[in-house]
Amino acid sequence: MERYWSKPRLRIVPIVVTGFILLTLQTLQAVPIYDPSLTPESNGVILPSQKEIPEYLQIARGYLRKGNFSQVISISEQILAMEKDTIEARAMLIAAYLGNNRQEEFSKAELLFRKMAPGSSALDLFLAETYIALGDIKKAEETYRQGLTRSQVGNELHMGLATLYAKRGNIAGATQEYNAVLEKNNLPAKDFLNANYALCRIELQQGKNDQVIQRANMVAKRYPPIHTSYMFMATAYLHRGKITQAIATYNTLMKVAPDSVVPYQELALLYCDKLRDFDKAMQHANQAVKKFPKDAKSRDVLGWVYYQQQEYEQALQQFLAAERLGGEDPRYLYHLGLAYRATGASAKAITAFDRAMLAAGNNKQALKEHIETLK
Repeated sequence: MERYWSKPRLRIVPIVVTGFILLTLQTLQAVPIYDPSLTPESNGVILPSQKEIPEYLQIARGYLRKGNFSQVISISEQILAMEKDTIEARAMLIAAYLGNNRQEEFSKAELLFRKMAPGSSALDLFLAETYIALGDIKKAEETYRQGLTRSQVGNELHMGLATLYAKRGNIAGATQEYNAVLEKNNLPAKDFLNANYALCRIELQQGKNDQVIQRANMVAKRYPPIHTSYMFMATAYLHRGKITQAIATYNTLMKVAPDSVVPYQELALLYCDKLRDFDKAMQHANQAVKKFPKDAKSRDVLGWVYYQQQEYEQALQQFLAAERLGGEDPRYLYHLGLAYRATGASAKAITAFDRAMLAAGNNKQALKEHIETLK
């Protein structure tokens, strides 16, 4: 029996909810503290006014991580022209000087920054991210560690170092750094959430489902409307074969966060793929579409429920709607290919599968192998 394909289900990707930068379930990867969706596609970025500075700091950081240092310099200079004391912009500008090999400007600016803001972690954080963008991982790790000796807080340095360790497979090192964040007093919400969710992810990978349930439940009690905690709990229950508890978890989420689409989607998939109860699956999938008509995944989930019942024409219409709303998402394109294949439109199916693989990025090979099994 084929299951709903939604890219690796245990990857962490950042989202912004109620002012906090959070993480949602989807491979053991980095925990970036920025929103890459804010990075524009155009080459020229103009800062409209002072009120957009926080957003454009995130945009600049996205460019820094991608190694587009000229854009970082441009945005940082615009921010500093409006607010000359913005530490983050000044630190990113200096890091971008290094990335662009403007050594003389970098050396002078770094020396001045160290004198003016000796306890700030911003420069070391952005320098480490610059070294990562340049491919110098050893230097990035060294910079994170140097920063921790200088910084008065250092939460993001710990998180960055943990990310680096996780990417290199040093799970023990990553765990130690996340715990170092959680040991601090007066921890900001975003750091508390990111560190706990990162540890939940690691513990899931290690099969420590009871620990995940305990940790996620603790976070949910402190921040009840955030759906990520409930997703971790439900996933851990499913790993233990406790479907009833997983369903109860999503029902609780539905009550505490009525404006969240997640419980409707996840319950629809649970009833469809795990329990084969298509009536309840259809009920939740239809509720998701009714409450969130412009949500691409809701359309995709409804299409999946139709597809599993071999109602291929109805499935096709929902997958087309998901594609229309969600663009080049490999998940939607893959499902669209399945529906085209089931309705006899072989040429369109091949095109959809090709587009899915093109959009799949790091998951391209896994998706290709999966598609090959359909032939």
